[in-house]
Amino acid sequence: ASIWVRMASMATRIRVRAPVRASRAPLRRGGGCGYHFHLCASSSSSFSNPESAEPLSSPPPPEPAQEPSSLPSESVPEPSEGPFNRSVVGTGRLGSRSRSKANEFDPARLRKFLIEEEKWDKVWALDIVDDIIMGRREGVSVEQTKQVFDWLKKYGLPAEDVCNVVARSHALLNTPTTALDELAKHFIKKGVPGGKVAKVFLHHPALVDYTEAPDGKSLVKGKTVAVVDFTNDKLTCSYNRQQ
Repeated sequence: ASIWVRMASMATRIRVRAPVRASRAPLRRGGGCGYHFHLCASSSSSFSNPESAEPLSSPPPPEPAQEPSSLPSESVPEPSEGPFNRSVVGTGRLGSRSRSKANEFDPARLRKFLIEEEKWDKVWALDIVDDIIMGRREGVSVEQTKQVFDWLKKYGLPAEDVCNVVARSHALLNTPTTALDELAKHFIKKGVPGGKVAKVFLHHPALVDYTEAPDGKSLVKGKTVAVVDFTNDKLTCSYNRQQ
């Protein structure tokens, strides 16, 4: 009996560890199922003596930064200026003949010439300048543009129609006036009055790229033949492609 009494007194002196309880604390970003568990022990839990713990090894000292190896010096080109502050030389596709070499393009000068001197609507002027900047037209100088405008007015095109024919023909501004004179002679030979020669380009802007055939009866561009006729004050133009 005394043995059982002693065992009972010893059991009362045994400390029972607190059970593991779950904590429904949400996980941080990137967690799995959404909850994790904290292991909660009683305050009587013993911890290892910090003095007996092995010291942590200190991280190795950083290696000294290596100086970059010397590279051969190269000349760095200066950055090009923006498209609105430089002169652009047109490099677009050419027609069946060489265009004018006076194609130094200055956006500010051309814009000012079209708006202030030719009295173009601002929207039309900006469209022409933007087409050149974006590569849809060849670059052209103010001097070359003025020569073409004078030629169109000389052959009967009203000033208000100049912007229309220029807008329809991307090649017109870069065509030398000597080449335009050859086309004018052909139109006149086909019955077009001198005062209506420039209007041919208004209705058929593609003819700017054509040249007279050796027999003088038609215009050619590559394998395409264009026949112009002016009868009873009516202009017709037929296009045929040779095999």
